[in-house]
Amino acid sequence: MFSKLRPISIHFRLMLPRRAFGGVAASLRRSGRKPAARAYDALIAAIAIANDLPLYTSNPSDFAGIDGLTAVPVLAPSPDEL
Repeated sequence: MFSKLRPISIHFRLMLPRRAFGGVAASLRRSGRKPAARAYDALIAAIAIANDLPLYTSNPSDFAGIDGLTAVPVLAPSPDEL
């Protein structure tokens, strides 16, 4: 099946999340969580916010309480689906 697929090139530019990251860090602090401990989640959230995109995640609780973020829960695939 995959041998018939052709590679495609998609070019897009994501806005830098500098200002959004500060807002995410502030939201995490207000909710009692440490931004440094959640640095990767905070960066992912900031990129989504800066680009006005929803964030699809199988761990929506990781992103709870972040102002301006739309976290969309999805089911994680089972091991036999991978």
